[in-house]
Parts: sequence; structure tokens; C-alpha cells
Amino acid sequence: MHALDHLETFFPPWEIKPSPSQTIDIKTEFPFSLERYLGGGQVERVLVVPPIINHPWILDMRPEISVIQRFCERGFEVYMIRWNCDHEQDIGFYQMISFIREVLGKIGNTSIFGYCTGGIIALLFTSFYPKWVNSLSLLATPVEFSSPDLRILWGKFFDAGPFRRVFKNIPGQVVNAMGMALWYYHLPVFLCHEEFVDEITSEEILIDYWRRLQWIVETPSIPGKAYEEFIQGCYRDNVLTKNAMMIDGHRISLSKIDVPLLNIMAQYDHIVPIESVRALRKAVASSYYEEIIFPSSHVGLSVSRRAHQELWPTVAHWIKENHLRNRPMRPTGMSDDSSSPST
Repeated sequence: MHALDHLETFFPPWEIKPSPSQTIDIKTEFPFSLERYLGGGQVERVLVVPPIINHPWILDMRPEISVIQRFCERGFEVYMIRWNCDHEQDIGFYQMISFIREVLGKIGNTSIFGYCTGGIIALLFTSFYPKWVNSLSLLATPVEFSSPDLRILWGKFFDAGPFRRVFKNIPGQVVNAMGMALWYYHLPVFLCHEEFVDEITSEEILIDYWRRLQWIVETPSIPGKAYEEFIQGCYRDNVLTKNAMMIDGHRISLSKIDVPLLNIMAQYDHIVPIESVRALRKAVASSYYEEIIFPSSHVGLSVSRRAHQELWPTVAHWIKENHLRNRPMRPTGMSDDSSSPST
């Protein structure tokens, strides 16, 4: 057995080991679904809103480095949305926001955790329905796009329209190729920092090499309309933090967000500049706002051993201390704003 463990270090397995879960029935005409993870508790409900790019199992790759497991271990009742958008339906942010409303109409008020573009969707939802959200935690979520940084500039020149017209959705490999180019562009600078070097030379990198590669290679298609809205409203027009982004005729006002907010970012992020994340502080009305700049990479925030030892216990403690349990449950079907999207 010891010899087999040794072999696995040099020839790591492909197998993804997700946490056990059950599908919760939510009425929708779209391919979205909701998973409830087993083994949690009742300290607080946490709804995970994953990115529209790549598979969400980067947050639940194996038990030792599973964000889902860290939440369950601390007594949270954990749910995750699955977008399942590898098809030809024309799906935008409006449909995603409406689905989250259906979810909360069924499970009740919750704390929301959004990752990257999932964080954007969480912000859009919370701007419409702040009374439904107990607290908001965001991971590597860009909101401001005026920087001349290459991580921002590429989006100003990328036109998602032709891809959407030809494929309906955006091939995930196209966006991943841009991500890889940004990785190698920033790598020489990041290698000057010991913390980054320690992360990319750790034992976990070797153990999870094939799993990470699988996550990159098996990327699903990206919902074309949502991605075009993201590129146009954020990278090109940069109107998200100016309360001027429009989604299917509805104005997004981040200034309406007054829930406790935790904003987490990576110090060595090849996708999202820190200043793009930190701009959220001035855009929202949250009285309880906190930032964490963690010495890790974009992906390392989710899967590095150090993050699971130091970052995620802190995040779980923050959610436990800051969710607003005394907020009354709003009746299903009521909105906070008459202009809010409805299903």
C-alpha cells in the first residue's frame, strides 16, 4: 500500500472526487440545475454561484482541497448552481439572475458566494434583490476595467459577436487560450516572489496535475449572450461600477448593495488585477465590507494547500459572523424593485 501511494505521487490520477450531493428540483425552461451537498449543517445556507467559464468542480476537486467541503465542515448548508450551458440556447445574465431568484424563492434567504464571473452574476442579483441576500462573498471578481493592464486590455479588443453568430455559444477553448497566454506573460514577474514559487512547486501541483489539466482541456462552451454582455458592459464600456450597466433593459445599480461583503483576491492573479477587484469598495453601500488579498494565484485560491489551511477557515468564520439571520424572509414572488427582472 505504501508503494502504491508512492507511485501515485509520480503518476497522479485523473479522477475527480466531488462531494456527495443531491439535485434539488427548480422549475426552469433553461438547463440550469441546483445541487445540495450532503454532510453540511444548519449554521447558514450558502449558495455557490460558479463562473460561466470552465467547470465548477475546481471548487470541489477532491476532499483535501475542496471549498465545498470546507463550508460543509463548518456547518453550512451548501448549494451550488450548475449552468450546464453546453448547448445552443441563447442564455444571458437575465436568465441567470431569474434562476437565482427561483432558487432563493425555494430555499429561502442565503449567503451567496460567487467566483470570478460567478461573482459578477452574484453582484447583479444582489443589486436587484438585496433583501434576499444575507451576506455576499466574492472570489477573484473584477468590477472596474479602466486600467491599461494587459489583463484588462485584451477584453477591449476581443469581439465575442462573431463567435456567438457562428457557434451560438463561445468555445471555451478560445477563452482558455487567452488565459494561458496571460499566464505565461505574467509568469516571469510572479516567479520573483517566493510565495508564488512555493505554490507552483508544491506537492499538490504534482498530485493534481492531471486533474487541473482535465479542468482546462474539458472546458464547456460559454453561454454566448452572457459572455457578450460581460465583455461589452465590463471590459469595453466599463459601466458596472458606474450604475449604468443594462441587462435586458434593466439597469444595474451596485450602489443598492448594502449587505455584508467579503472581497477576496489573489496577489498573483494572471487574469484579474487587484485594483480591478478592490474598486468594488467604492461602488457598493455595504457598511460591513472587508478585503482579503491572499498570496496565491487565480486557481491557487481554490486548490492550494495553503489556501485551505489559512484562507478558507477565515472565509467560513466571516460568513458565520456576518450573515444577517434576523432579516425576515421575503414572500416568494416579491421583488425589492419594481424594475427587477422576473421569471
